[in-house]
Amino acid sequence: MIFSIGVLLDRIAEHPEDSIFVRFLSYLTAIGFPLLVGFSRLYNGVHTMDQILYGLLLGLWLAISLHLLVRDFLLSHIKSLLKRTEQYTNGDLSKFYLISSLIAMALFVTLSLTFYIVDAEFSVPLDWKQRLLNKCKNSESPFMFGMSSLVQGGAVLILYGAYLGVLSLYESGNNFQSLDINDLCSTV
Repeated sequence: MIFSIGVLLDRIAEHPEDSIFVRFLSYLTAIGFPLLVGFSRLYNGVHTMDQILYGLLLGLWLAISLHLLVRDFLLSHIKSLLKRTEQYTNGDLSKFYLISSLIAMALFVTLSLTFYIVDAEFSVPLDWKQRLLNKCKNSESPFMFGMSSLVQGGAVLILYGAYLGVLSLYESGNNFQSLDINDLCSTV
């Protein structure tokens, strides 16, 4: 939900001159994808209608909030690092490393605590387990319900690693436009 609405907002903001067909496709993706996911969750009996509406509204609120509050700052910061449009001192880079590390740790700790609290307080109803076992024909695994959300939470660490890569690229003195793939392979 957040991704598809983010794509729509980004597409409209960055390319107002797009053709009607491209704008229609952007709207169709941003609106159709979350609605189809919600319908499939309802059809499969995984969620109730109030849970689906809550998820859609939460995703819409997060996408619009992040787009309005964070997007411009984050994109300008990454572009300035990649294209070396601003000169940052070692102290600035250390501050970027520290802030990004604290944000990544806070997000990962929050995700982990949420997982463990829900795992300790919520027992999966037997009919949910049975329905999933009937559909998947697999034996019960620890990834059946809650663990998969914790594993997917690794996306936070992946984004953090990508940002560290951009900071390292800046520190090495290269800019993104002149970087050759062979340079990347030789540093690994």
